[in-house]
Amino acid sequence: MTTKTTHPQHRRRSRPKLDTYLTIGEAADMLGVTQRYFREQVNTGRVPAYRIGPRTTRVKLSDVEAMLEPVEAALAI
Repeated sequence: MTTKTTHPQHRRRSRPKLDTYLTIGEAADMLGVTQRYFREQVNTGRVPAYRIGPRTTRVKLSDVEAMLEPVEAALAI
């Protein structure tokens, strides 16, 4: 019985991890805001967006998370 060994050149190379992208609707749902409000944030440049084709826009999850700002305890009431 022979065991199969992998030649070093044939090993799988690890691929760089891609960012997670969301649709406008997914991002709006995640933040609990309307799609219209979120699109305004994209249109004003507050959130970078990426076009994939003529009708498809995506935003990075990390950019959506960056929109969240901590609120001081006194202001949260």
